[in-house]
Amino acid sequence: MDVTSLKKAAWIIFAFDVHYRVPTVTRLPFHLPGQQQVIYGPEEDIEDVLTKTSNSVSMFTGWMEANRNYEHARKLSYAEFPTQFLWKKTSPPKCVQRQSGFAIGRFHAVPASFDEAYYLRILLNKVKGPKCFEDIRTVDGVVCDSFRDACYRRRLFDDDKDYIEEIEEASHTTNGYYLRNLFATMLITSSLSRPDYGEIVLNVASSGIASLLLEGGRTAHSRFLIPINLTEDSQCQVKGNTDVFDLLKKTSLIIWDEAPMIHKHAFEALDRTLKVDLGNTSESLFGGKVVVLGGDFRQILPVVQNGTRNDCVNTTISSSYIWSKCKVLKLTKNMRLTVGSQMSNTLEIKQFADWLLDIGEGNLGGPNDGEATISIPDDLLIKHSLDPMSDLIDFVYPYMLERFNDLTYFQERALLAPLNDVVQEINVRMLAYFPGQEMEYLSSDSIDEVESVSEDFDPTL
Repeated sequence: MDVTSLKKAAWIIFAFDVHYRVPTVTRLPFHLPGQQQVIYGPEEDIEDVLTKTSNSVSMFTGWMEANRNYEHARKLSYAEFPTQFLWKKTSPPKCVQRQSGFAIGRFHAVPASFDEAYYLRILLNKVKGPKCFEDIRTVDGVVCDSFRDACYRRRLFDDDKDYIEEIEEASHTTNGYYLRNLFATMLITSSLSRPDYGEIVLNVASSGIASLLLEGGRTAHSRFLIPINLTEDSQCQVKGNTDVFDLLKKTSLIIWDEAPMIHKHAFEALDRTLKVDLGNTSESLFGGKVVVLGGDFRQILPVVQNGTRNDCVNTTISSSYIWSKCKVLKLTKNMRLTVGSQMSNTLEIKQFADWLLDIGEGNLGGPNDGEATISIPDDLLIKHSLDPMSDLIDFVYPYMLERFNDLTYFQERALLAPLNDVVQEINVRMLAYFPGQEMEYLSSDSIDEVESVSEDFDPTL
């Protein structure tokens, strides 16, 4: 064992701290009324869980309780509260005055798409001394119907100060992808209250993974409140709330990705919703709204349980009455393959892409009944090799020992395999190339806890 390993082993054996944080930062959980987290064990009886006093108390409600008991606490906002008070997980849990020490309070980041939780977080930076949830929604003696209404009644969005503060705060704790989504969501929400700020574009997708790749993206079922299991009733229509319809009225463009993957009834339901609920009963498709449906029919079609190939095809949008009114536009250039590549490689990349496409469409190998012999180009083959795996690694990662410290080197190349066993074999061989001794850690170190460990915040509860 080398000296470094001995040092690490001694550090862990003697339980020395591996992480310090000064000053103490306390996470401040918050929740909507009656939506605090409830933690219980798998063996606990449900009646005992419901009657347990600690389940009805959280740090957030403890702050409001302290405002009822301590006069000087009413001069502090929730973010300032940890500077003079401490959350004790006694029985029952409660907030007590600090005798010493200091802590900084930090809220969880909440995107604007969480609606009421997002507006509650904004109010908690402004409101001081509330004794209940109604006090947070009270502005000039008037109890507002929602936290959102309270924000606008306080005129918190008359300028961009709050938006700028939120983006600056998120820049210290999140990544660029989250910031871009946050900015796009702010543009949408601000346009609802101030239409002069521009037109609204809604990005939706048929799957959750695809929606994450879009700016401010949501799944179509979530955005338009479309039921997952639509009936075959041709008169199906989406029943939503006022906020959804207000958003659709102000929307100028809807971009729907992976459209061929979703059942045609979803598009028909949205079409009737936009016509009837928006007051447009004309023959204009989608009530006159511009809708761009993107996707590729070579990908997965709607899944029909125990259905035949014809059943799946009949559920696609191309089998709907909507299709005859759509204008089909086809892409002529594969931007994903050519962006960032050298001009000398563009033609080679295009030929390889066309070859893969011909395989998928069954254009290679001559007429066949589902099985065909396909000739693979010579430049893609590893010929006469005693160890094809090593040759493949050397081909994809040339001069790896000289460039393994270069991050861009690994970002530009990858090995794909159909089976996990093959992936594991490649990983083992790749690790054997790297210099140094391979180390395996069977446990992980723990960091120092803050003064009080609060429950995690989940605004979706």
